[in-house]
Amino acid sequence: MAKDILLLTRIDYANTGFRFMRSLQTLGLDCGMVKRYPHILNYPDQAEQIADRRLIVQRSKLYKAIHYIASQFVSVPLSGKRVVVQHGGSRYRTESDSLNTFFNPIVDATVVQTPDLLGLGAKNEHYIVSPVDVGFLAPVFARCDPHVLHVGHFPSSPEVKGTSTILSVIDRLAKVPGLRPFKYVGIDGSSDECLSWLDHLERVRRCDILIETCNETLGGRPFGEWGNAALEAAALGKIVVTNCHSQAVYESVYGPLGLQVANDEAALLSTLTRLLSLDDGELQGLREETRAWVERNHSLEATGKRLWSSVYRHLLGDST
Repeated sequence: MAKDILLLTRIDYANTGFRFMRSLQTLGLDCGMVKRYPHILNYPDQAEQIADRRLIVQRSKLYKAIHYIASQFVSVPLSGKRVVVQHGGSRYRTESDSLNTFFNPIVDATVVQTPDLLGLGAKNEHYIVSPVDVGFLAPVFARCDPHVLHVGHFPSSPEVKGTSTILSVIDRLAKVPGLRPFKYVGIDGSSDECLSWLDHLERVRRCDILIETCNETLGGRPFGEWGNAALEAAALGKIVVTNCHSQAVYESVYGPLGLQVANDEAALLSTLTRLLSLDDGELQGLREETRAWVERNHSLEATGKRLWSSVYRHLLGDST
């Protein structure tokens, strides 16, 4: 008997495809994932790596559906199969026309991870945010320092995440009277430090507030939506400040957003000033609300249910 869904990609950026596979597995679906190349961040659990395309072709024959991750195509026989493609990053943002021209004729549905990538011409698109493993990412509500709030910023790319703007705001905050004492514990912008994923999580755990991004444009196009780093920090019980220009779109699908939105330098200064004026009880309540939001909307189980009801129930419902 054929298995259900095989997720395929060349590189699984941010381990996203692997988490989507696990989301589908929480429903009892028989799913697997194969990628061709390893990831530099050394995630402890990853998709199976197979470099030989012939072996990937053999594996693909065991499944009813092929689900392509990160806008990347791996050539396998698709005749008689259901096909889904997933877009969630800069490649689709800058190459949507050519990618749609290629994928639209061969797919049944498209999964789009961020709202700014909706409406670019993908076939039968569905907005589904990348999941996080809330079991593994247990919350750390306790303060590292009872006297000073720790504010962090650890971008995968300082240029993309608006690090220069964020550092400018941190400098200005130090001169605002009446705020709670705080210490900036993020990168200084002089280098793009690349740690393993587990080491990155450790530095996030030592924060009270995490600034993910503050950047309105990228490559001459509108930019500024939150991603995996924001979700991971939220799951760890941190207050997360980030961009979100499509909050109304998110909330029309998922309900209230559990992040602190600051879309430009002025808004970032105002938001951090407000957060650094809260008392201990208010900060604790906000940490707990942020964690609860992730559990409710973006856990593996919640994402699996949404992916099934939106996409796969229509493609595989009669055959599983």
